[in-house]
Amino acid sequence: MTPSIVSWDPKYASSAANFWNRLLEGVPHCYDVTAEELARAAAGEEGAGAPLQALRDDTVLLAVHEGEVYGYAHAAAEQVKDWHAGAGIIRFFAYEQGNRVAGKALLEAVLSEVRTRTPENIRAFPANYRYPCYHFLNANLSNRLDHVEALLGVRGFRRQRAEIFLDMPDLESLPAPIMTIPCELAVEHTPGKGELPGFSVRAFRNGELMGECVHTSGQEYSPRPEAGEWAFCSWLGVKTPWQGKGIGEFLLTRALGEAKDLGYRRASISTSGDNYRAFTFYSNHGYRVVDWTYELGCER
Repeated sequence: MTPSIVSWDPKYASSAANFWNRLLEGVPHCYDVTAEELARAAAGEEGAGAPLQALRDDTVLLAVHEGEVYGYAHAAAEQVKDWHAGAGIIRFFAYEQGNRVAGKALLEAVLSEVRTRTPENIRAFPANYRYPCYHFLNANLSNRLDHVEALLGVRGFRRQRAEIFLDMPDLESLPAPIMTIPCELAVEHTPGKGELPGFSVRAFRNGELMGECVHTSGQEYSPRPEAGEWAFCSWLGVKTPWQGKGIGEFLLTRALGEAKDLGYRRASISTSGDNYRAFTFYSNHGYRVVDWTYELGCER
């Protein structure tokens, strides 16, 4: 099968959504999209992370054969700044597993488009330009899409950074939070896109912040009801003077209890692949790795 590489056209939205849903079946925290949702993403109307105004020259290409979509790519270039010429950005690229011909043709077309727009290096799947309806905050290319990374690797892309996702699929059995240092606790609920609110748990001592733990609803990243079962920890931090005193463990445990009380059934968290201290902490407190994701880069 030799596909045609065409620019985005709304007439392909339904087929593109079907391709997307087949592709991402089984990838953690990826949910089905509708044709309308994917069309909005292709138009650059949705995003997460860095403002999409930081990008220019968006290009959405499809690999199509007999009216059916077998590959999807969205690329752009960063805005030129006085100190930075702007990297090429591949926000999303994928093809039907087993159809390497379509993947290769689509990738070559994407690289040709990007390299006419920027002299800088190319970044693929950077988390700050995460594609809407793809995974949770901070995600790069999932290692479940190994055929995509393999083809990018053939064209010179190499892993630049990693983000590990860990899940706690059941909040029924949680340890009681224990705090050995006197503090004042503040819990705040923040309505968002989800049926359940996001929330933060903060610890103070004499009016000064010691640390905080922030969770958002999984429906911030997908409108599907099943995404709303997840509370995603988007931030856990402890001020330097209070580190190593059990405050992070207390805040996280207290936050998980709050998630359960609000009606969340599951919890997820992520950390940089080289943050072994956080990785050790999470994996010893009930979380289990479900996905490794990678940003890939290619020099000019």
